[in-house]
Amino acid sequence: MSEIVRTAEELIEKGRKAQSIFEAYSQEQVDEVITAVAWAGYSNAEYLAKFSIEETGMGLFEDRVKKIHNKTRGTLRDLKGTLSRGIINIDVKTGVTEIAKPMGVIGAITPVTNPVATAINNMMVVLKGGNAVILASHPSARKTGIEVVRLVREEIDKLKAPLDLVQTVEQPSKDLSQEIMHRADTVIATGGSVMVRAAYSSGKPALGVGQGNAVVIIDPSANIGDAVDKIFAGKTFDYATSCSSESSIVVQESIYDEVIEKFKAKGSYLVSPEEKEKLGATIWTNGAINGKVVCKSPEAIAALAGITSKDALKAKCFLVEEDGIGKEHPFSGEKLTVVLS
Repeated sequence: MSEIVRTAEELIEKGRKAQSIFEAYSQEQVDEVITAVAWAGYSNAEYLAKFSIEETGMGLFEDRVKKIHNKTRGTLRDLKGTLSRGIINIDVKTGVTEIAKPMGVIGAITPVTNPVATAINNMMVVLKGGNAVILASHPSARKTGIEVVRLVREEIDKLKAPLDLVQTVEQPSKDLSQEIMHRADTVIATGGSVMVRAAYSSGKPALGVGQGNAVVIIDPSANIGDAVDKIFAGKTFDYATSCSSESSIVVQESIYDEVIEKFKAKGSYLVSPEEKEKLGATIWTNGAINGKVVCKSPEAIAALAGITSKDALKAKCFLVEEDGIGKEHPFSGEKLTVVLS
């Protein structure tokens, strides 16, 4: 038996033992556990934001704290008080009774771009259903994943809940993540398209979130100032670590100049055709996004691309004009950077 298989089996076995105890918990007890998980994230948001940025080199501290606070609070708001144990609905007309039953041990694959908020969210959702969770962080966020789970286990221990309801892979790798996906009862995968495809091919039920390429259309009926404010905020928040961050905008010609000027007033820089070439060669290497630019500051990206304009070096976001879509026009796709086409 290989070390990878042995590690996966041990994690799954511990999770099953913990889940078998947890399955008998009442709805109130389950909600106490997910509240403890939320508190572990919320109360340690500043510490975990700093820790994750230092390990991964991605993100902006102030925004990451807000993200952990908001995502944790929002998830708890949505989950707490809802039914997830036993009979959750009776339809008198059809005679159908809905009964909630745990799925067992769930593998949660989390990304390097969002290693704290995604982990906390996944754990809360999984535990709400009466399941156990095994967190498999991206290898570049390994220490962050371990620290998140350590803090969560401290909180659920105060409730005398089984600690192995929440576990983590201490030496994450592609092979170990795949082994866990094959052995878990269900998989939640957040990351690149390759990882999500692997989750869907694991032979187990899977929920995947892969590439994001949000496109916003601005037409003359819009409140242009308000639209620009919101798009700019979404594009620059935490250096675009969220896959839901705006990636491209489509603007009608009659308002194009006004939209560009408002973006410039917010601190955006419209790159020249020559700078666009440099930026493209920096963001993509061999058809794939260059990890060195993902979720990095505008200053870092400008330095890597060799863009030296004074206005560019002060920019909070780069604007790139693009007139096509598809593989031959990479700026029309996902960028995971503070670059808006």
